[in-house]
Amino acid sequence: MESRFGNALLLPLTVFTFVHLINSEDFLHLPRLNPVSIGHEQTMHLESGRTLTIKTLAVNPPIFEIEDYLTNIECDHIIALAMASSKWTESTIKGKVDKDKEIRKFNFTQGDKNNDNLLDHLELWYVMPRLQNSLITIKSIPEFVQLYNYDVDGDEKLTNEEFDRIDINVAFQWIENKMKKDKKNVIRLSKQVWLNHDSDEVLRSLKTRVVSLTRLPKGVVDTSEQLQVAQYDVGGHYHGHFDTSKLDKRKCLHSRELDGIKLTEPYDAVKYRLCRYATLMYYLNDVDEGGETAFPVADNATVSEKVIRAGGNIGDLSNHCTDANLVVKPKKGKAVLWYNHLHNKDGWVGDKDPFSYHGGCDIVKGVKWIANHWITVDTDKQRHIRLMNLREKRYRGVERAKQEYNQKQEEQAMKQKETQPQQQEQRKKQHQNLRKHHNNQHLPQSELIGLEDKSYIRNEL
Repeated sequence: MESRFGNALLLPLTVFTFVHLINSEDFLHLPRLNPVSIGHEQTMHLESGRTLTIKTLAVNPPIFEIEDYLTNIECDHIIALAMASSKWTESTIKGKVDKDKEIRKFNFTQGDKNNDNLLDHLELWYVMPRLQNSLITIKSIPEFVQLYNYDVDGDEKLTNEEFDRIDINVAFQWIENKMKKDKKNVIRLSKQVWLNHDSDEVLRSLKTRVVSLTRLPKGVVDTSEQLQVAQYDVGGHYHGHFDTSKLDKRKCLHSRELDGIKLTEPYDAVKYRLCRYATLMYYLNDVDEGGETAFPVADNATVSEKVIRAGGNIGDLSNHCTDANLVVKPKKGKAVLWYNHLHNKDGWVGDKDPFSYHGGCDIVKGVKWIANHWITVDTDKQRHIRLMNLREKRYRGVERAKQEYNQKQEEQAMKQKETQPQQQEQRKKQHQNLRKHHNNQHLPQSELIGLEDKSYIRNEL
């Protein structure tokens, strides 16, 4: 039996630090903020002396809002770091597709859910091919059927014979044309870049603040993903989606280095999945209009992913943003925290929480800057402990190398400082001998140029 809160007590604001390598006894369960009820407030004290208010926006899933979590200076600094990077990527209009997979799915029998030997618009929507980053809702199906006259008898249902007339390549082209014609048919329209938390003092301080906010051990935060910064221009959006993957036999993506795969190398999505226990999102600027974060099914009485996906309308935030159960308006410095996973019976990471379905609404005016701090936890506790120990050993190795280097530099500086008076005395004698030789031999002054020790002469003056 999975729990939404597990052992979710209101724990004291303690910052955990590594003093030894981790074992399973160190983690009885994952700490988790208790939402209590909508509107409930709890306080958070920062080392700087600032006090922040953590306000509950939803219970299912637990969603919290923290205004002024980042200062204006911190927001501007993160944007500046992102703008200075050359590693930006953009969501693409033209999507890629696994055609073999889509062709196998494009099957009349598979679509006929009620076994009436007919496909209505919803059933046809289920088996329609998809392009990566494409959003096709049930509202588009009549357009497709009518455009190519597939519904011969006009009863808004397709027989097996009518379905067989559909050319799947024509369907692919139709979807691609819709994505090009109207950007609302693109799931995500933004550009993004990743920043290493350890590359900057401000980003490092944010990790410490995350530990204080979430009550999670420092090792968990340290093994999480880098900070993703995203920019949305006018028309930019991110339709309904989950930040994490469902619980299955695949391993967690963020811990693939345990399998000898570098984090910079390509990975096999068949073998690995996202394991984002929680999301902490920062608003880095004020948006003139639009750009809300919507949670369509937050605090619903019931929900299932099948219902969420059916027809695609719930996730179409270009047209249904204000229909969401919870809509959070962007504000510079505000942070929003929510949990993407339930707890299992042991208080560790359980299955994906279907209530965590969310997205970003269209930018109507201006631009939106956000940053995503995804807290990743392996659903295999022992594997996550191995990952933390691996990172800790690597960190210690780097720190040891830094200490050895600094120590060697200090020793060389001390040695140079000790020998400097002797070297200056030698140069002084050499200079005096040259002068004496010049006086005795009446050499031209020009022959002494380049032989004199300028530093010695400066010291003499």
